[in-house]
Parts: sequence; C-alpha cells; structure tokens
Amino acid sequence: MKYGKARARKERKKWYRHLLSWFIGGGILGSMILYMNHYSQTEALVQILFLWSFILVIDFVVSFSYTLFPKKS
Repeated sequence: MKYGKARARKERKKWYRHLLSWFIGGGILGSMILYMNHYSQTEALVQILFLWSFILVIDFVVSFSYTLFPKKS
C-alpha cells in the first residue's frame, strides 16, 4: 500500500480514468437521448447519467482528499 504523495498521485490517476470513462459513456448515453428525442422513453437513461455524475463527484472528493490529507504509514 502506498502512502503520502505516491498514494495521492495514484488516487488522482484513477479519478482521471473515471472521468474519461464518464465522458465516453456519457457521450454515448447523451447521443442516444438526443437521437430518440422523447423524454418519457429516455427518462431512465437520464437518471443513469445523473447517478453516474453524482458518483463521479463523490469519487472526486474521496480521491482528492488524499492530496489534502495524505495517508501516513
């Protein structure tokens, strides 16, 4: 297990990967929503996108907390 700056760097790198996957997956979901253009049929997709965005924010807080409060050995 890494500690200090190395751990913070590792957590940030994981969050950047999560952000990239959010852009890719969100872009696909967003394209599907816009293509169908019918809110009642795409409501579940919109909810998934909002949930994933909320999880991304939580992951951001946790990942960058290691930068502000490094884990000690």
